[in-house]
Amino acid sequence: MIGNPQYPTYQVFLAVAISAIVVLVLMPYFIRFLRRDGIGQQIRADGPQSHLVKQGTPTMGGLIILAGVIVTCALFASWTTDLILALVATIATGSLGLLDDIESVAHKRSLGLTPTQKMVGLVVISVAFCLCAVNLCGISAEVRFPATRARSPSAPPSPPSPCSPRPRSPRSSWEVSSSPRPSPS
Repeated sequence: MIGNPQYPTYQVFLAVAISAIVVLVLMPYFIRFLRRDGIGQQIRADGPQSHLVKQGTPTMGGLIILAGVIVTCALFASWTTDLILALVATIATGSLGLLDDIESVAHKRSLGLTPTQKMVGLVVISVAFCLCAVNLCGISAEVRFPATRARSPSAPPSPPSPCSPRPRSPRSSWEVSSSPRPSPS
């Protein structure tokens, strides 16, 4: 692990910088490789003429971004079950994007996976991630909404939260009175 754990902000900035450097170093070589092999975006001929400029634009740049994330995690992270699970979910969603790009490049058409196929893939990844998070990482299976509180019917009302709006006084904020305010009846 690189960096001093006593300074987490420094570690975050250093990790982002190293990840950016990895991407900036690898991306030009990757783009040259894709252009040399003719792997690029396919544009439909019946679309707008302005889109034809995009024909052949290299795709699959997410691979290099994922490489930057993996290198950064290898250098900076303490390998815990939580991190491995998050990294596997990130790689799985990146793989779904890669599959989408491969479909469009292999078939030489602008269509990759259908929206339904993408959503099914994302749902499978999300459900697998949630099941693993609950069973392997000890994360609670409860779903809580921060704006609400669960109360039993017999429990007394809870005091207002410091974030909840206070009732406004009928007086304007610029009026100042030296006498105590009358209590509402």
